[in-house]
Amino acid sequence: MTDLAHTSVPGWALPGPAGAAEPAETAGDVVAELSGVRLAGPADDVATRLVNALAHAHVGVRLTLTGPAGGCLTVRAAALRAGLEDDELTVTATGPGVIDLYCSHCRETSRVEAGIADVVPCPVCDRSLLVYHHVSRRRGAYLGFQVDAETLPPAAAQAPCQEVAP
Repeated sequence: MTDLAHTSVPGWALPGPAGAAEPAETAGDVVAELSGVRLAGPADDVATRLVNALAHAHVGVRLTLTGPAGGCLTVRAAALRAGLEDDELTVTATGPGVIDLYCSHCRETSRVEAGIADVVPCPVCDRSLLVYHHVSRRRGAYLGFQVDAETLPPAAAQAPCQEVAP
């Protein structure tokens, strides 16, 4: 098991028993309470509606998120990009849920059902990715990298990746 003493994964999203939160409307829903306004549904929908609500918000906004950890990470990232600070957010995960995984090889983000230290295929470049214990605050996504990159023969390790212009 990975030592999670030094990780960027928020404590509420770490593996373990689900929080004390009530279940969301459906298994994949995130519930956001924004200073008395309730938003619920799939994480992407809640994130979009939350950003719109924050555009009209005043000082003193508080956000409470409840739902699967993966969905909460998605909504939390949108809230942070919209200007909220960590001390204005309270998050309670009801379980792991589907996560966003950023592939460090093809640089695409995909939704996968996995946990920290799991190995899953990248749906874009088909590499076997290790779900690393790092979460990007900006993306709300875990970092994935090729699990066997250090043990592959030199020619296989240098297989072409999708190039990204600087």
